[in-house]
Amino acid sequence: CQLSDDIYDYTYVSQGKTKVESIDDNEEMEYTEDAFNVLGFGDQEKFDCYQLTAAVMTFGEVKYAQKGRDEQAECPDVHSGTWAWKAAKLCGVDVSAMIKAFCKPRIKVGTEWVTKGQNIEQATAATG
Repeated sequence: CQLSDDIYDYTYVSQGKTKVESIDDNEEMEYTEDAFNVLGFGDQEKFDCYQLTAAVMTFGEVKYAQKGRDEQAECPDVHSGTWAWKAAKLCGVDVSAMIKAFCKPRIKVGTEWVTKGQNIEQATAATG
């Protein structure tokens, strides 16, 4: 699932306590698997759920930069192996199209579609 073994690589899930002595992660994982089975999830559906969770964790690491003197956000790192690339791969979408949707979303104004430029804060908020 493109994940690192280091929980601190993921801001969204490492801001509080990462280890609680009274909780056994392996046991909790088994409970999750059992719950999926009770609900009738197939192997592919379970994998898709885990992959979506990995994508959400990865989105927290996608960083934007200011494009030139404009307030326009851009994501300069979209090549293979970057956080943006991993997030797109986990979601099954093209990385360039995904970043364009976050940095320059198309919105409907009246009867027309226009492209709205996002600043870094707005693009970051759109990401997660």
